[in-house]
Amino acid sequence: MDVGAIQKKITLGDYRFSDHAIKRMIERSIERTEVEEAIHDGAIIEEYPDDKYSPSCLIYGQKLM
Repeated sequence: MDVGAIQKKITLGDYRFSDHAIKRMIERSIERTEVEEAIHDGAIIEEYPDDKYSPSCLIYGQKLM
């Protein structure tokens, strides 16, 4: 998986959050922009090529203050 391709989609707005992700963001008071910033500056730390619906990954990123 290429983190640069994911970051480009974020920059272009060519993505969507799953219902599950939206629910968790609301529960944890996480804003959409915070997720975008973390992905933009993040790195893939785990890949899940056999995930249930499609390949996915875990991106580690920090919101810069």
